[in-house]
Amino acid sequence: MATPTLVVAANAPDIDIVAMFWGPYAALAWRRGLTHGIPALIVLPFVVAGTVVLVDRLAHRVRGLDRPPHRFGVLLGLAAVGVATHPILDWINTYGMRWFVPFDGSWSYGDAVFILDPWLWLLFGGPVFFAWSRTRVALGGWGLLAGLLSVPVLIAAAVPSWARAVWLAGLAGWTLLRVDPRRLRGAARGPGRRIARSEGLARRSLLVASAYLVLMASATPLAEAVAAAEARERLPLDEVVSTMVGPLPADPLGGEVIVETADAYWIGTFRWTRRPRVEWEAESIARGEASAVVSEAMQHPEARDFLEWSRFPLHLVTSHSGGWWVEFQDARYLGSGGGSLSGVRVFIHPDFQSGRDPTPVGEY
Repeated sequence: MATPTLVVAANAPDIDIVAMFWGPYAALAWRRGLTHGIPALIVLPFVVAGTVVLVDRLAHRVRGLDRPPHRFGVLLGLAAVGVATHPILDWINTYGMRWFVPFDGSWSYGDAVFILDPWLWLLFGGPVFFAWSRTRVALGGWGLLAGLLSVPVLIAAAVPSWARAVWLAGLAGWTLLRVDPRRLRGAARGPGRRIARSEGLARRSLLVASAYLVLMASATPLAEAVAAAEARERLPLDEVVSTMVGPLPADPLGGEVIVETADAYWIGTFRWTRRPRVEWEAESIARGEASAVVSEAMQHPEARDFLEWSRFPLHLVTSHSGGWWVEFQDARYLGSGGGSLSGVRVFIHPDFQSGRDPTPVGEY
């Protein structure tokens, strides 16, 4: 039951997806909080391990199994490891995590790795492919998965050309190891050699992936300090409030820069391999002026939910049909298309009775 326990535990924090039943903006406000933070890391392992033990006991009674029941302590340890991996991996991207809900709702951001990272796919998926591809059906399934994952890597404009080449080389490398396992030096001999090879590959891949994540997370505050310094030197701006250097798809040497000031956001692209490190866009993006109309729009439930999640909020007010449309967006996801991440619009009547436009920003 070790594998089922780890798989269930690793996905258990996403039970908060039920918030989607209350709408996409409610999901923004509730996700990555109560079921992801420190309290969940303490409680969820007991829930998962207890459920596995109950299922095991039931299987003993129904099927009359003659093996001894699984030990709760061992399963609890595995569940704790599985649960812990989830919020750690959630934290490393720009979406954010709230570690201390319900005691503190503050968001924390790793800004280290893009939410879809092909290098982690290769490092984590490769050993599993090597271990579980013994039949033609399995090989066909792995081929289909590799093809599906290759689509965004090969066609996304944001992915650099060198990354596409490395991705294809990585797929080819795992395929060669699978076809000719003798390429692995020091492989064990005898009936258990395939298991030993798989375990060795898994350990090495986990070590490389961990080093990669630590390196990326460590580089982020350095990149942010450099970007903030260059912003002060090169831009006509007020005091810098905060800075983000968010990861780019499949590009560990670059990043998306957002510098926040009191009244605007300055956007740029960061690259470790050039000087100056940041290339800035010509114009800043206004955060929007405060007004009674904006304050009223912020009271709308979906606007409140969006702003609860938003890291770099901005708004735009336009007059329309005797009232005002107030659009709320987040500078991290400008131009991201439809959906809750792209923002929400609220219509304010002259008598300040608000009504919502059901169409998200970016689709009207």
